Amino acid sequence: MTDLALTGSRVLDPGPGIDDRLDIGVTAGRISAIGDAGPAAETIDASGLVLVPGLVDLHTHVYAGVSHYGIDPDAHCLRRGVTTAVDAGSAGAQTFPGFYRYVIQPADTRIYAFLHVAVQGMITRLVGELEDLRWASLDQAVARAREHPDLIVGVKVRLGYQMVGNDPEPALRLARQAAGRLGLPLMVHIIDMRQPITWLLRHLGEGDIVTHCFHANEGGILAPDGRLFPAVASARARGVVFDVGHGAGSFATTLSKLLHCGMSLADVVAATTAAPAAAIRRSGEVGTLAPGRTADLTGFELRAGEWMLPDGAGDTEAVGTLIVPRLVVRAGTVHRLETVIPGTGSAS
Repeated sequence: MTDLALTGSRVLDPGPGIDDRLDIGVTAGRISAIGDAGPAAETIDASGLVLVPGLVDLHTHVYAGVSHYGIDPDAHCLRRGVTTAVDAGSAGAQTFPGFYRYVIQPADTRIYAFLHVAVQGMITRLVGELEDLRWASLDQAVARAREHPDLIVGVKVRLGYQMVGNDPEPALRLARQAAGRLGLPLMVHIIDMRQPITWLLRHLGEGDIVTHCFHANEGGILAPDGRLFPAVASARARGVVFDVGHGAGSFATTLSKLLHCGMSLADVVAATTAAPAAAIRRSGEVGTLAPGRTADLTGFELRAGEWMLPDGAGDTEAVGTLIVPRLVVRAGTVHRLETVIPGTGSAS
């Protein structure tokens, strides 16, 4: 007998090509069956939901109470459908021990991290973390990452003028060296970078990540004529990852925006499960419904209507379908979600 059976839903996992009405069985916190779950100690009728692998958010800041961007991972990730949150450089070598003890360990949300090359990480808007390069320590970053190879998945640097001044090259060089010594991806924040992105891309290779890139700000992927820089397409072809990094809102709202922009539902799910799992080199561990893997699942409703959603500049646009998380299973434990509908202030 399985511990838990989820029945009656559409199951969608684009990686192995699953898209059908199936049951899912969970035993001892792991997926034990897809298709016929058999008798179970607990059965949940998931009719009307789409069940997908637990969502993976590649760009979060969950060092609550320390980073000025920090949010509580369980309140704002797990309870919004995200079972795996990747923190994008909130902690550096000297602040990571506290992040590990007070956030990663107690959280129900699975958390991985990109380690900031600045020892303090991202703690304030008052001063850029690498305006003074004495805050960077290659040796400390490498040592800390080697202490936590199960959690630290890459190196982070922000190259906006507010963080590094007008010349981003010295900060990039330090971060590039740290990632190289570790053999891990480098994630680069490019909003308001004074150099054009064509300069940066020469320093990035397969698996490196450009984040906050879909905008018209300085340092972005668009040339002055509004067209994509040819170097961006070339970088993508050689394996550089371009991450939406769309903050200041619910992750599921971002999925709804991607659906509205023309991505298929299968592509949206892949972009928020298998793709980020691959970006942190955890394919097969997270972002999948494979039997034997940890039972992380997200169940959402596709709600039709007219929903006004904002972009990064505050302009709004009406979307016709809203992805509404209703159910999360994290390591076999069920969390039923109270979902706030954007623009209404109501929960259901």
